[in-house]
Amino acid sequence: LHRSRDLSKALAAVSVTYTYWGDQLGEEPSRCSDDHSLQLALKGLLAGAQQPVCLFGHSGDASKCHRLQICQLLSEGNGYEVWHLHWEDHLNVSKRVHNEVMAECSRTESFFAAQLDRHVRGKFPEGLIRHRELPVVEWSNIEESLLTDGTAYRLHLPFDTELLWYPGWLADNRGDALVRTLEKMSYEYPTYSFAQPHGIAKAVPSKRGVARFCEEFRQRHQQVSTSSDVEARRFEPWTIDLLREVEIASEAVFNCLWVNEYGDGHVGITWHTDLGHLGLGPNPVIGSLSVGAAR
Repeated sequence: LHRSRDLSKALAAVSVTYTYWGDQLGEEPSRCSDDHSLQLALKGLLAGAQQPVCLFGHSGDASKCHRLQICQLLSEGNGYEVWHLHWEDHLNVSKRVHNEVMAECSRTESFFAAQLDRHVRGKFPEGLIRHRELPVVEWSNIEESLLTDGTAYRLHLPFDTELLWYPGWLADNRGDALVRTLEKMSYEYPTYSFAQPHGIAKAVPSKRGVARFCEEFRQRHQQVSTSSDVEARRFEPWTIDLLREVEIASEAVFNCLWVNEYGDGHVGITWHTDLGHLGLGPNPVIGSLSVGAAR
């Protein structure tokens, strides 16, 4: 954002000054600093800023953004009244007091932690998932050649993210059999609705087929719209077996299997995040398996 001249120009037009504080309060500096150091940085930055101050975060959900930590420090002893502005759509913003947001985040974390514990104990009665011995590669040492040498790795990515990389995880005959199973499935092709700057939503029919298998909750084609809810499909024998193998390989447990069908090389999806998927919870684990043509 600090490189966007259009943003600075638009804010200046309504008498708002934009200053980049990411080098002191960004995600990486915040992760590497203790609370006392952050308190000192906040005190120095705010001393020279005209009030009120609005902090921009990278996520619309405060629980998924480090600004929640910053706001908590501000509310603990600096005498600041902290509010969260939540983007609803291009025409509406809601305002919530910080303590309410913190309490909601705490309840959400407790809920998902309990769900995770229940699933782990249900699928692994001993309560433990075996840690797999894989070569570890740090982010600074990852090269493209590692992804083509046929070796499985434990890749350490930025933001405390870990990727278990298994090339050729399925044997050729099993991969071919899975493709045949997927080709026989029926898929849904939902129409998505996207908000536009002028406030009128744009409907976009999807060419990508989707099918979700889950026995705990319904399927929502578009996470921002409750009107897109449909019944999820019950697990079939092949999905149960596949999930079990993926769980062992990924050191995780899953309660849902989502199939995406890309019919040919003209069907795809642009770079995006899944921040709208509320059911993922904080710090979710995702297992991804690709079969068919190379992507």
